[in-house]
Amino acid sequence: MAPGLLGLPLEILHCILAQTDPQDVARLCCCRTLTNYIRNNQVLFKDIYLRHYDEPSCQSKKDLVWESELPKLVRFQKLLQSDDIERKRSSLETVLSAIDHLLVNAATGSKSSLNIQCLSELFESSSNVQGLMCNSLLFALAKAETLNKHPRRVRASSDSESVGVAGGQSSRVPLRWDSPHKGSAVSPTFTTNSSETRMRQMSAKLHVLYGVPIEYARHHHGDGPRYALRSDLKARATHPYARSLVYDLRRYTDGTLFGPFMDDYTQDADWEKLEAIMVVLSHNMRMYVETFSPDVATLPRWDKPFAGASPHSFVSPPSTIPRNPSLPLEAQDPYNVTGTYMRVVCFLDYTDLFTFNFMTEVPNDQPRHPLGSEEAFRLIEMKIKITKIEPPSEDDGQALPIVRFKGTSAAVRPAWDPHAVSVIRGLIRLTPEGEVRWTSWSIFAGEERYRSEGIQIGGPQSARGVLGTWFDKDYDEHGPAGPTCFWKTTDEIKENESDDGDF
Repeated sequence: MAPGLLGLPLEILHCILAQTDPQDVARLCCCRTLTNYIRNNQVLFKDIYLRHYDEPSCQSKKDLVWESELPKLVRFQKLLQSDDIERKRSSLETVLSAIDHLLVNAATGSKSSLNIQCLSELFESSSNVQGLMCNSLLFALAKAETLNKHPRRVRASSDSESVGVAGGQSSRVPLRWDSPHKGSAVSPTFTTNSSETRMRQMSAKLHVLYGVPIEYARHHHGDGPRYALRSDLKARATHPYARSLVYDLRRYTDGTLFGPFMDDYTQDADWEKLEAIMVVLSHNMRMYVETFSPDVATLPRWDKPFAGASPHSFVSPPSTIPRNPSLPLEAQDPYNVTGTYMRVVCFLDYTDLFTFNFMTEVPNDQPRHPLGSEEAFRLIEMKIKITKIEPPSEDDGQALPIVRFKGTSAAVRPAWDPHAVSVIRGLIRLTPEGEVRWTSWSIFAGEERYRSEGIQIGGPQSARGVLGTWFDKDYDEHGPAGPTCFWKTTDEIKENESDDGDF
């Protein structure tokens, strides 16, 4: 008789077991011989891990125990493959931790990354998208809209809603900052530190990392609304609610540094604000593409889950011009700043912004009404170069230095816009919690006029780029202000198109 599995040489047995799906490893411990061979077999667990996931970075491998790391990811996958939405929600912190681990260790380039492929497949499930990514204040507003209004009659005002009821009568019901869970309300400044706030922040962070904006909320008569990436006849667009969050000047405070940070002076990222910025920019970019389809290649495609949301995921296209050897300063730059970037800036007409914020008094525990006003859209090319590297200050994250840069910006569309032509200067550093913070100033005729604050989604050198806000450099509480994003397109700066005097 041919020898059984247990009679094979250990080298061949190892090769067979290494082909096992990670979720089946536990089932193989069905007898003493296999159990003794599998337990504490770090080489086997490592081989199985590397067949299904990207190899962790050198830093991550220092304290990694393969036998315990693989079961963590198996539990994560089984959780997301289950139908228990409430269990998924209650385990959101564990889910986000596993996703952070997979993104930090993703191989360069989402097409070649097993980690990105794994996450993309898991979030093909609509229950994962709905259950985990739709629990922030943005979707709480859509939920309140759905629950407070009869679907046959919809009309919004600045501080209350017209609610259709049986018999053709109507009543006025205020729309407040209701969270996805009953019994809690928060102000637009988000100063609370409750577990509810933390859950909302984690849900919004997952949505931002996912990177495919959920732009529509469907009416649903069950336990709240359902959400969709596309529109249909029963869908309610989320961008008016996101726009009301982004342009609510009550949220631009000293505590938030007028940027996408929590209102507590900590520089901690406010993922709910970043989520709203992402939805607004995505909507405006889609409108831009439908109008100027020839320029579609200049904009990012936010349609691939988790693409570019990992450190060092940006890969510059092959060089088309001769380049001088890298300067020692650039060689030391952990953020890889020098290069060419595309930037999107959106803004309301100032009359609309002022009317929205100051013509109607709204209590701090209530949101402003959904904002349907169309925004101006500017597509800008930036060319920046590193100028200095210095140690972090005591208020910054200590893992990486501060890098300063300078350069120029010019309008791509509309090309005539003088407000998009400026000198740019800025700096990059880590926040105390480890996010990459970009601060920049736009300088016109030698005078600083606008400032921007942003967070690089995915960490240093990520391909996703930076989400943030722009505002008056003097922190004017009356505006102007709005959303912005930018991303790197190449490490090159064409010498014949740049003025060395600007750097």
